Amino acid sequence: MEVLRHVGRWEQGTKISDMLSSAPIHKAIVHLYVKVLGFLISSTRWLKKAAPKRFGASIIGLKADKFAEKLKQMRGASDVVDKEIQVRGMRRFALEPAVY
Repeated sequence: MEVLRHVGRWEQGTKISDMLSSAPIHKAIVHLYVKVLGFLISSTRWLKKAAPKRFGASIIGLKADKFAEKLKQMRGASDVVDKEIQVRGMRRFALEPAVY
């Protein structure tokens, strides 16, 4: 579900094309893509392992900690994208003349 939430954010982000021309936003989105793809690769590798190996690793809790860290990194990268878009939006609206 976490990954789907981020995909929804990407879709929203691409609709704001003029804001996405900013280099900091591009960099933040690429960083987010890297984190999400890393999580998906790790998850796929995990699911390809035999069930007894997954069960043993789950009992120890090592894999859960790694997944939790990856999710934390994705959230952080997503927050950076949000902040960059907000900053760009504020600059854009601050420069536009007020229409009454």
